[in-house]
Amino acid sequence: MASPLRRHQLAYLTRPGWLDALRSPMEPDVAGQLQRWAERDLPLVVTKQVQGGACDTIALGWPAPRICAGQRVALRVAAAGIGRFDEFPPALDVVDLLPTRTRSCIESLLRALVALGTVPRVYGSYGWQLLSGLAYVHERSDLDLWLGVRDLAQADGAVTRLQAGELGPIRVDGELVGPDGAAVAWREYGAWRAGRSPGLLLKRLDSAAVEHQVAWPVGDAVAGP
Repeated sequence: MASPLRRHQLAYLTRPGWLDALRSPMEPDVAGQLQRWAERDLPLVVTKQVQGGACDTIALGWPAPRICAGQRVALRVAAAGIGRFDEFPPALDVVDLLPTRTRSCIESLLRALVALGTVPRVYGSYGWQLLSGLAYVHERSDLDLWLGVRDLAQADGAVTRLQAGELGPIRVDGELVGPDGAAVAWREYGAWRAGRSPGLLLKRLDSAAVEHQVAWPVGDAVAGP
């Protein structure tokens, strides 16, 4: 099916799509959990695609909950078996799942990012627990943010706020994703913009490479915090 695929995109399967996915070889306990996942019509996630590969199948992933020891299941599903694509939830929706002592500072950070015009979304263990209600989060879990940015100025503003945030004991990780779909870890981007790193690892749907520039518009300067 036609869709501008990208990393961290959610894919909801049709019934034939699930029948296809469940034929993949996996451990019996994992297969049982995935069957229950399918019965609840929960999503899989778009992962790295084969460069130059056939477009009639799509690589998807399922990070199993903690009950399956956090196994990661790689699947290939016919494109026709995907009913729709969607996004991870807005990060503000996850505040109540965070450790109590971190909620206020994380919420302030997220609202500052929203004020920039970004829509921070939560993936990783917090994102999957929010979507499924199953146990993914543990005491060492990071908060993984997906931040779509329109240009370098907005990316700079977002990183400034991330660097200034008083986050307490929780680590905030995640990626900035530009208008061309290229993604980079926000800390790595900050080091590159500050001149502390000559290049940065840009991740795309079918590749990852260290580059020295990003093909994002410059944009207008963003006001400080």
